[in-house]
Amino acid sequence: MKKVLCLLSIALLLFSCNEVDDFGRVLPESVSLGEVVSVSDLSYEELNELVTDENLREDMRMSGGLLIRPFSDAFSGSFDFMEIHFSDVSSNLPSPSLGDKPMSDTELTGSIPYYENAGLLDYVYLNWDTYEQLFLPGTTLYFELVLGIYNGGGWPGFVDDCTDFGTTTQYCYSDVKSYTYPDAPVISTFKTWGGDGLYADFYMEVEGDISSQVTRRGICYSTTNSLPDVDDQVESASAEYEESFYTSVYAPVPAGTYYVRAFVQGTGGDIAYSPVCQVTCDGSVDESAR
Repeated sequence: MKKVLCLLSIALLLFSCNEVDDFGRVLPESVSLGEVVSVSDLSYEELNELVTDENLREDMRMSGGLLIRPFSDAFSGSFDFMEIHFSDVSSNLPSPSLGDKPMSDTELTGSIPYYENAGLLDYVYLNWDTYEQLFLPGTTLYFELVLGIYNGGGWPGFVDDCTDFGTTTQYCYSDVKSYTYPDAPVISTFKTWGGDGLYADFYMEVEGDISSQVTRRGICYSTTNSLPDVDDQVESASAEYEESFYTSVYAPVPAGTYYVRAFVQGTGGDIAYSPVCQVTCDGSVDESAR
């Protein structure tokens, strides 16, 4: 009886190992990367709809960055891990024709593991603070989604003990999408508030002679356009900030609620914007908010 039970136990253990192996993840035949958008290109309402967490949303309005939607269509299939690879050289990215070719190692090449962002619906967020080396004026970044499954070792628990072969990985690569940053300095931090008018502070990511990189900067605002640009009302910064990466702007406006964005114009004419914020001016000076 003991011998029979022992044989049954061994059989069940082997069956369990095969069950896990056979149950291994099945990659989709193909996958398409979703859109890549700048937070600065989203209207006030669009960002509200995408990001439900208020604290995260306000951080994004202050710092900017990129949002990447991993899947362009309803996803069917399964995977053990997912990464988004990026580079300023598209040929650095892995591809199905190159098998498991690793990414070429350059300063602007890397990968971002996907994780659930609290309050962020189906997007991966790259903020300027964490990935500031990526967002240089005029830089084009290429993005690729990579899904993978593990076959063999590496499974948790007893499965590792009953498989003596190494882990292998299968990959599925998406198409490549790109985003080109305007040829103007990045606005890395933007804050705005109301009082007797509109007030704003912002910082630019610049090195060296600022006057050779920036021709104009300030804020644009509107009571009706939830994504204002320089074709709306504009208040430019005074000359005292011509040699500074920091800018402070005041716009005397009537009482009301305004959509506000900072802007920086490069020497070639490109304009970089901050994300849009909403500000209420009540017609009285509010020193506590300054």
